[in-house]
Amino acid sequence: MASSLSNKQLNFARLAIACLDVIKLPLIDILHLNVKADELSAKIEANQTLKKGRFRLNSKEKKKCCIQPPDKPDYSQFDVTLLCKLISHLCPSIQPRQGWGVEPSDDDTGLGDDIVRIRVLRNEVFAHAASAEIDAVTFKDIWDDIERVLTRIQTSTPGCKSVDYVVKLQTVKGMPKDSEECATVKPRLREELQRIAEDITIEVKRKLRRMERELVKAVRDGSGR
Repeated sequence: MASSLSNKQLNFARLAIACLDVIKLPLIDILHLNVKADELSAKIEANQTLKKGRFRLNSKEKKKCCIQPPDKPDYSQFDVTLLCKLISHLCPSIQPRQGWGVEPSDDDTGLGDDIVRIRVLRNEVFAHAASAEIDAVTFKDIWDDIERVLTRIQTSTPGCKSVDYVVKLQTVKGMPKDSEECATVKPRLREELQRIAEDITIEVKRKLRRMERELVKAVRDGSGR
């Protein structure tokens, strides 16, 4: 029962809810600002990477995105993984300084960097899913990082936000341990964790390919001396 949650379990529950329900809000607004919902299917159809490349949409993602008119997709039903995938491939004006597959440094504070940071923070929280516990120090560090990112996005894109992201985040922080949201968070994580596992697998493969290219280049440069 929710009332039996320890402080560490409550920390995890609050962060999990923030990652499921709050951190995707700016991503929804950013995608909507750049790609109107009734244009999404055509944009995907014209993008070969999302159609056939290694970042292609899976069947569940296609079902959410490619809806026949007059109906249109509901961005609020998209998760962080799908939103990040669409933004990175359909919004060319938004670019992280070091690229989409690289964790930003502290000095990287552009909009693209913070979008990558959202995914990294989500993965960091859900890495604790097995124990469903997070200690107070770790909770504060991750929570402060999330709040900084949301504040920065909210400040840099004032015209596109549909809600106050930081206020939404603070509402989650104040949730009591006997709330319905805290009681039901673990079942909600199962599907999300599967998507995260797929997301991480793609990132690992990308890093391995980059390392392989760098190694080949180093060997080539060395043999040319």
